[in-house]
Formats: sequence, C-alpha cells, structure tokens
Amino acid sequence: MAEPPQEQKEPKEPNGKKSLVDSLDFEFLTKDRNIVSETKQEYAKQCPGLSDDAEQMDLWQTLAVGKKNNFPILPLIVDAFSRDRLEYYLKRKGSLQLQSWSVNYPTLKALSKDKPRQQMMKAAAQTFFHRYSAMIQLPCQEKYVDSIESFCDYIGEATSFINTLLDGDMISPPFQIELMIIPNKVIDMTDQDSDGDDDDDDDFDDDDDDTDEDSDEDADDGKQDDYDPYKEIKDIKSKLEELNVDYEYKYLEEGFRPRIFHEVFKNLRHKLEEKNKENNKNNQNGKPRAQNGKKGDVNNFAMPHGNRICLVVDRRKGGKAKNELFVYKPPSTKDKDGYGDIPSSHLPEW
Repeated sequence: MAEPPQEQKEPKEPNGKKSLVDSLDFEFLTKDRNIVSETKQEYAKQCPGLSDDAEQMDLWQTLAVGKKNNFPILPLIVDAFSRDRLEYYLKRKGSLQLQSWSVNYPTLKALSKDKPRQQMMKAAAQTFFHRYSAMIQLPCQEKYVDSIESFCDYIGEATSFINTLLDGDMISPPFQIELMIIPNKVIDMTDQDSDGDDDDDDDFDDDDDDTDEDSDEDADDGKQDDYDPYKEIKDIKSKLEELNVDYEYKYLEEGFRPRIFHEVFKNLRHKLEEKNKENNKNNQNGKPRAQNGKKGDVNNFAMPHGNRICLVVDRRKGGKAKNELFVYKPPSTKDKDGYGDIPSSHLPEW
C-alpha cells in the first residue's frame, strides 16, 4: 500500500483561524435539487467537452460545490494529487494510486471531514483523469533535448510580462496569458523505460512488456522512423494564416532576450486597435475600447482585458539561438478552435 512520507501530516491552521476550506458548503447538495442541472448547463456553454452523462454525478456535484463556494475545488484536487504522485515516483520509483492517496494524504480530509464527501471528490477526480485529461505518464514517455536554463528564462519572462501588464500598463483583470515552448528535440522513451508505471484502473493504458530482445530492436527501428512528436504543429505561421488569426512574429537570432514578450505584444495590440478603429467609431451603441494603458489609469480595459493571449516559442531551428516567437489572440467567438475571449462569469475549469 502506498503511504505518505513521514513528514506529511494533517494541516493545522495558524492562530486557530479557520481557512476557506473549513467553511466550504456541501449541504446545499441535499437541499437544492436543481443545482446539478444548473451546473451542467453552465459548463455546457463554457466547457462543451464535458459530456452530459448521468454516470458523472460525482463530477457534477464536485463542480457544483466549487461553483457555489467560488473555490476551484476540482483543479486543486487534480493538482495536489499530480504533485504528490510525481514526488512519490521520484523518491520511490513506484506508482501512487488515487485510492491510496485519498486515504493516506491529507488533501481530501482538509476539504471535508465527511467520508462520503471525500469519496465524491475522489470519484470526481478519477472521472476527470479517465475521460478528460490523462494522468502524467510515469515513467515519462518522451524526453526533451534542450536547455533548462532557456526554458526558465522564458517562464520567468512570462511572469514579468504579466506583472508589466498589471503594474505598468495598469490592465484590469481578468486576462489569460498562455505560454507554449516547443523544445529543440523530443526523444521517444517508451521502450527505454521498460519498468513502466504499474498503475491499475486509476491510470490509462500501460505498455505491454516484450521479452523478445531481437524483435524489440526491429520494432524500435521502425517505431523511430514513424515517430513524429511535431506532426500537429509542423508550420505555425501557415496554420495561423490558414485560420485567419492576427499574430505578430519575431525571429530571435540570438535566442531569449528580456522584455521580448511585451515588445511583440504591443505590436499586436497596435495592429488590432488600428484594425478595429473604424468599427468602434461606427458602433453607436457599443462602448469603445480603451486605448493603451497609462500610468495612473486605475481601471484600464484595453487589451488583453477579458482576452486570452498565446505566446509560442519555437526552438526547433536552433535551440539556444534562432528561436521563433509568435504572439496571437485566438478567435473571439466560440467555434471548433475554442474561445478567444474570457466569458463574463468564467468557470475555474474554463
């Protein structure tokens, strides 16, 4: 049985004060019979990938609890389990199961002392992993050949970019900044890590072991020839143009440099403002969008207020140098490619 490390104990609140999780309301589930159907309807609008299935009652109830308490309970459970599972693997080279985690780790107990509620949240997480987002595969199925330092530079720059938007441009939340870094090279590790992740029903498909070493080598050669981790993102520029998405592009000959995200984003914002200027003038009933923020503007609703902004760093051409940067705003209407604007009453899982 998987057990938590010795240092993990039931959390205690400082100064005897109650935390938000101590005041979570679960009782409304037994009083309000319409809450689950209302939750389904709202999620159907913003997260259409969540299918309306009666077998998902634990999932819907957990999402309803999060919505009622304005507390992203399911994302936090998924995040807590994923972190504990990864730490467990790194220390013990074993697989931490969701069932064992729910009993031996304090997360669910901290959210509710009631065992049926703990079971409800565990079942919701299990449904989420099985139907919507698989657990992290352990051992890893792929490995990146790239610079950790460069990745950290870009991640740090994304944080700095957000701070600049908030404190420098005085942009009012909500807005969402998404960073994707495409590594220089990806290696398939499915056959190298033969000890595998011995997950049971809490995880997805395990790789089959093959004791025939000769056939393994032959299959490996063919597999490497067919393996293409970049097949869905071969040409970013062509894909953006095909979808008629406005974007800004920057070729970084020397690789990363400070403030590059904000610099390229300002070019994109200027382009979109010029494009929409005439529409705003002619829209008598609409509220013109505010212009770029200035220091001292407390409530600035300029872009990216209410928007998603995607930053894509493509390192396939050179790794440390010769990076390509794409900054774009996804389509603003709901379609097969998703949302570009944040809904006014956005859900935590949106």
